[in-house]
Amino acid sequence: MYDIAIIGAGPGGYVSAIRAAQLGARTLLIEKSLLGGTCLNYGCIPSKAMLASAERLLMTRRLQKFGVHLEGRVRFDWQAIVERKNKVVRTLRNGVGALLKKNKVELKTGTAQLLSTTKILITSNEGNAEEVEAKKIIIATGSRPAQLPGFNIDRKHILVSDDAFDLQELPGSMIIVGAGVIGCEFATLFSAFGVKITIMELLPRVLQLTPIPNTVAQKITNILNRRGVKVVTETKISWLSVEDGQVVAEISNGQKYTADKAIVSIGRELNTRDIGLEEIPIELTPQGAIRINEFMQTSNPDIYAIGDITGNQQLAHLASRQGILAVEHCLGKTAPEPIRYSAVPACVFTEPPVGFVGPGESDLQKQGIDYKLVEFPYRALGIAYARDELEGNVWLIADRKNERVLGGGVFGYGAPELIHTIAMGVANLLTVREMSRVIFTHPTFAEALGESLEALHLAPIHI
Repeated sequence: MYDIAIIGAGPGGYVSAIRAAQLGARTLLIEKSLLGGTCLNYGCIPSKAMLASAERLLMTRRLQKFGVHLEGRVRFDWQAIVERKNKVVRTLRNGVGALLKKNKVELKTGTAQLLSTTKILITSNEGNAEEVEAKKIIIATGSRPAQLPGFNIDRKHILVSDDAFDLQELPGSMIIVGAGVIGCEFATLFSAFGVKITIMELLPRVLQLTPIPNTVAQKITNILNRRGVKVVTETKISWLSVEDGQVVAEISNGQKYTADKAIVSIGRELNTRDIGLEEIPIELTPQGAIRINEFMQTSNPDIYAIGDITGNQQLAHLASRQGILAVEHCLGKTAPEPIRYSAVPACVFTEPPVGFVGPGESDLQKQGIDYKLVEFPYRALGIAYARDELEGNVWLIADRKNERVLGGGVFGYGAPELIHTIAMGVANLLTVREMSRVIFTHPTFAEALGESLEALHLAPIHI
């Protein structure tokens, strides 16, 4: 009898397991594939490792501005880039394994299926089956790339995101279906290495489902255009197929686009099928996610769910925090504080990147909240000129009635780090005046946050 059994060893599952073991629980972690889940093996980590190579390549192309000259032509080695990515992934995956072992978490490899509120059937990859029992169960099975009828995904010419990081050769051209977070990052990555990209989106703009302002979405589109990326929005693809070794995308008006490869990045499906939810049963939302309360409990109080399958933002760091909260609640060791989902930051690692937190204007308008939004450009900062990082801006949103900071974002150099200052304000329900007490170092990009706060109740003084 285990105290806690966790199904899935992604960033939600393995963090949960370590915290449970640290709190003295006999802990079992079940994973059917690789430690680290999608994030470590097919998502966050491999993409950022390869985007780091793209970022450095893009920087070399403007080194002359800094008085730095390279001898000969700048070139890249795609095979070396892929191998570096693989090494990063292996290193971190081994690190997860070492942490589990250090904390005495028992790990079993296989497919898990709920038999009851306390029993799990584990079937190994070799077909061997065993039953285990636990007082509490945490489901952390994550998600997988979504597929649509008419998209003949063969994993050779027409790929999903899991396939894209293992391309052994760069194609000459590529169609990216979907201009969300994943699609925009792929467009940034492959265009940097000379691949001719066409990114196609059903909605009116790139990153439509994020709270970033239209002005920022347009800037990202313009930058992609300057790098040779063709951005086609408000376009529905009727079907994708392979003809004579080429990918063909036909849109609703009959027009056809061709490329060497295509990546379908239209979102993710939840891994809730074939894990025994019907046997308990566990209540689902109308969208097919597992319904949870503020402490991650499902409709059965002894079974918890965390991560993508809960229908919240599909973010590794959110899954980890949900896992910690679930463990602390089911063990009764602390009085965990519910997650404030509006304060969870997210980033898009385009070049330059963008980070955001809280609701966007359309969400606030639907809620009938009277708000004020200000934007402050990087071009008004001394450090932006010194580092030649002029493309960017900060935006902040505050409630007009009580001056509480509701959200905001950063587009430009340093955005994935700077966004946490805004997130801290949102998480702690701080007002503009309370956040303005911080004195921001000069010269830094963080000064744009300070100027935005000033603009919300006075006027910026350093422009």
